[in-house]
Amino acid sequence: METPTATNTEKLVRRMKSAVSPAAKRLKKTRASKLPTDKIANKHVLDEAIQARNDAAIFDSEEGEHRRSEGMDIAAVSRKHMLRLARHACVEAALARADRTATADDAQKWLIDQGYSSGYLGNAAGSLFKEKDTWEFTGRTLPSRRVSNHAHQNRVWRLK
Repeated sequence: METPTATNTEKLVRRMKSAVSPAAKRLKKTRASKLPTDKIANKHVLDEAIQARNDAAIFDSEEGEHRRSEGMDIAAVSRKHMLRLARHACVEAALARADRTATADDAQKWLIDQGYSSGYLGNAAGSLFKEKDTWEFTGRTLPSRRVSNHAHQNRVWRLK
């Protein structure tokens, strides 16, 4: 036999599930009653509100720069040693040219020549030319020589 507390609890739960607030009763009498009010609809409304808030921040250039720098720092830390070697290879490549320029392809070529995969640097490759006291952007881009890049435009950097 069930305990009285369990029976009362079950009855209370059933009553709560079937209870309709006075406001909900009024809504049923209007055209607005056709609006969905279940959990899925409420979750959708909440998701829409969150998305609207996020959309408002889409055009925040300061936040974008902060996120980029943070991401680059995280990626650079994960491949710190190899990034240092690849940066040195870019300096060597630039010194071998009359215009003292280099691109990310120079680092990738060095990686392959050393026996690493071209993707070994991963996202840390975005930090190759981050050192402002060493490199300056020339304002030019060149199509990548790597087939896998599908002629992606690489920035051309000049050694200071």
